[in-house]
This record gives sequence, C-alpha cells and structure tokens, in this order.
Amino acid sequence: MFVKTPNVAKSTIEASAAGPIAAEQKPASSRTGKDLRLEISALKKDFVRSGGMRVPAVDDVTLEVHSGEIVVLLGPSGCGKSTLLRCIAGLETPDTGTIRIAGETVFAGASKLVVPPERRDINMMFQSYALWPHMTLEDNVSYPLRVAGVKASAARKRAEEYLDLVGLPGLGRQHPSNISGGQQQRAALARTLISEPAVVLFDEPLSNVDAKVRVQLRSELARIHRELGFAAVYVTHDQVEAMGVGTSIAVMRGGHIAQLDHPVELYEYPTSRYSAEFVGDANILEGRIIEDNGEVSVLSTPIGNLRAKGLRHPGLSSSKTEHERVIVMVRPEYCTLAAAGDISDPSANRVPAVVESVLYGGSRTEYSCRAGGQLITAWASEHVLRFKIGDQVMLGISQDSLRIVDVEG
Repeated sequence: MFVKTPNVAKSTIEASAAGPIAAEQKPASSRTGKDLRLEISALKKDFVRSGGMRVPAVDDVTLEVHSGEIVVLLGPSGCGKSTLLRCIAGLETPDTGTIRIAGETVFAGASKLVVPPERRDINMMFQSYALWPHMTLEDNVSYPLRVAGVKASAARKRAEEYLDLVGLPGLGRQHPSNISGGQQQRAALARTLISEPAVVLFDEPLSNVDAKVRVQLRSELARIHRELGFAAVYVTHDQVEAMGVGTSIAVMRGGHIAQLDHPVELYEYPTSRYSAEFVGDANILEGRIIEDNGEVSVLSTPIGNLRAKGLRHPGLSSSKTEHERVIVMVRPEYCTLAAAGDISDPSANRVPAVVESVLYGGSRTEYSCRAGGQLITAWASEHVLRFKIGDQVMLGISQDSLRIVDVEG
C-alpha cells in the first residue's frame, strides 16, 4: 500500500539526494523522541454472520504507538490481529471508536468520519512481495516517491540508499525474477519505508520465506528499525518472531488485548494462563497458598508443596490470603533434573519424578517427567543424554521461578 508523502518528507528527500544517508542526514522517521504516532481508542468491529449473528473481531481495543516502537499484535488465527491492522490501514471500517495517525483523526465512529486509505500517512507490507515484475528494483522501490511528485533523480538516489540499507547494494537494475525470495522481501521492505510514513504496518511479512531466511530478515529488520526509529504495528502468530522484533507485544484473544507488555516482562510475568501458554512453553499447576510470611509463600500443588519468592499478580490480594487458589507457571528452562537423592541445590524445591519421554534437539534436550500424577517438562542444555525413559530423577524448581498467572479467589 502506498500513500501520500508528507511535504516535509518530500523536501527532505530531495535535499538529501546529493549524498548517502548519514548521521546528520537520516530520513525524518529517525526520531529520537517518543512522539505519539498512532492512537487507537475503544475500537470495535463486528462481523455479521449468516442469520444476523454479530461476532466481535475487534473488541474495545485501546492502543498507543510512539516513534521508535514496534508493537507486535500476537495471537492465533481468528483472534482479531489482522482485522485490527486493516482497520488502521482503512481497509476495514470499524463500528465505533477512534483512530488517530500522527495527530490526525482518520476514523471517528461518533461523527462517521472515515479517511480513505490513500490519505492516511501509513505504508503497509504484506506477506506477498507485491513487486511489479516488469520494473527494476530501483523503480519498484522509488515508486511511492514518484507518485508523490518527488523528482526522478532524487527518487532514484533515495532508492539506491534504501536498497543499500536493506542489504541490496548494486542490485537496483535487477528485476524481481532475477533475485531470491528473501531479496525480494528486502526490496519490498525498502519500498515500504522509503516515503517515511508516520506508521508502518506489517502483515506477517516473513511468513513466505524459509526458516533460515526468516531468522536473517528478522535480525535485519531489528537493525533497520534501530537506525531509522520508525513507528510500526507488526502482525504475526509466531511467538519467536514477536519476541525478536517487538519493542512491546500485545497478546490478542477474542478481539481484545489480553496483555500488552515488553517482551521480557510478558515472558517472565504473564498475567493469564492464556498469555503464559501462548508466549513460550509453560508448565501449569493449580495451587493454593497455604503459608505466606511476606517474602516466601508456600503453595500446595499436585506435585507437592512448593516454596515461592516474590509472587505477584494483578488479581492477587495484597496480603496473599492463605488458602487463596491460584494458577502457577514455571518455564521448562527453569526446571532442572538430577539423579534421585541429589541435593546439590538445597534451596530449590525438590520433587521426585520419573522420566516418561526424552526428545533430543541438539542444543537442548526435552525431558517429560511424571511427578505426582502430572507431567512436567524440563529442558537440559547438556549435549550428553543424562537420563533415559524410566529413570527416577529429582526435579528441581527454584523458588524464584514460580509465577502466578491467574487467581481463582
């Protein structure tokens, strides 16, 4: 999708045509401030199914994106992430709420204001490369500038700079059919960024490339974002991609945002079982707080009593009331295995278990162990298989690794 280029960006582009992008001459999108670029308030969008039943696709979403931020919309198919992105782009019309881009209201449900896509200061990168096969890469990348009225010489110069930026130096005269899929996606990225939109929208842009190229492009996108500092909304169902690309992640479920947090905070302290299980692997235990001294709590769980430090959760009472029922999580990488009877870490919770499955994965081995009638997954980084199916082991769970992900009262 290509939209108008703001006049200030046009003048900047033409003024910089005499030289490459330098520290004092980066695109206008490389801001160091945190100005608000996208503001969504109480946005709702329903789809009407046969029979007249209304199904919420976007359910009361409020979201802000500042310059220098990539907010990832993460969730399974049907959670509303792509519909929300299309509402921002103007490809879907919401029912209620407001959308503001760079201070301009582009949708207001109350006043029925709907600014068409071509008048919104955004660019969008799709799953498909969408490069014109009859055009060179230089012509493809410079197209948004030429449509916006930028002089041909300045547009070509800027296209060269952006092709260099995305790792395609000297390929401007090539046609899309002469380069790889990964290179085509880099060219599509250059075209998306070249007109310096207020907000960049990414709709699962890496889903059409193979796994190795996807990792490379993810790293490259993070580097380019650090250099340019653009504001972006990025849709994906891939949790690894979300963690690697996003400055923050909005986990979506049923059309609403279940949790919005920095990737580390989201992974370490999910506020719901849904977030815990969707972002990473998680061992989930139902428990009950039976003791609490303000620093250390004792939880009664199906695998035994576990001591936990620093428990916190928005739904947890300030006093951590004894007998409060909770759902707790521990990540597999925080579970250790030792031979039965090993007490090398006396501070950890120690749980007798039996190995039920072993999956060797090269850099790590996944052990599934039966403890107290429940399966617990533990990851080990040793390259030697220490345990086999049927071995009795001691499962170690540190007191700092337990997290409350839900409170049942």
